[in-house]
Amino acid sequence: MTTRRQDPAPEERDRYVRIRAQQQGFTEVRSLARRGADPVSAVGYGCPPGFGHAAEVIADVAATHHLLILAACRVQAPPTLVERFAWQCAGPAGRFWLSSCATDYGWPPTAVLPPPGEGGPGEAAAVRALEEARRASTAALASGERLVLPVPLRPVRTAYALALAGAAELHALARREPPLPVDGEDHLAAGPWRRIEAVADTCTRLPVPADSPPGLRSALAAFEMRFATRNVRSAEGNEWLRAARSRRGR
Repeated sequence: MTTRRQDPAPEERDRYVRIRAQQQGFTEVRSLARRGADPVSAVGYGCPPGFGHAAEVIADVAATHHLLILAACRVQAPPTLVERFAWQCAGPAGRFWLSSCATDYGWPPTAVLPPPGEGGPGEAAAVRALEEARRASTAALASGERLVLPVPLRPVRTAYALALAGAAELHALARREPPLPVDGEDHLAAGPWRRIEAVADTCTRLPVPADSPPGLRSALAAFEMRFATRNVRSAEGNEWLRAARSRRGR
């Protein structure tokens, strides 16, 4: 059980939720690929435990995750607005997952925060920018197109681009409705569940630029990317990472 902490300042919540979301999005998908929805999370996701709805949950979480990553590098928004906007746009599984990024700290769920545009002055313009990001995210997930990222530092841009590529790949794989695992067989030995697990596991090692001081983000992103490349745990993950970097000219 999570112990309730004192409500954070909006700036603190904004930073920690964004960092946790980029890290936990891939971690949650990896867990779903390995074990399906566990009994506790299944209640929040509104589905039975196991693999029966795991692909549907992964697709929703990945779509919400994709929007969060894109908004982080495209939109300058007041504190917590990106969280509130992404939560409003998400499906039931995406909402539960995103809100858990705050409630796991003992903070209030996203649902109790003001709706987007009602959190204070200056939100209206940012909401319009976020709506543009939402449309771009939806189009990219549907078409697989490469998104242009207005990030001047190449290592940071690479980190965001690969995180977006990972979320998009996981969304696409889940939307293809991989077959339910058969009792007694290792569903991670081969096939779509292995691919989902490998991509998600690889992406858990990607740099998270928001977790670094602004002046060090480029250097740390470059260092962490080299570390991530050396520590990929599967042939499938390594293959995906090489292809994703090649497609983006990185």
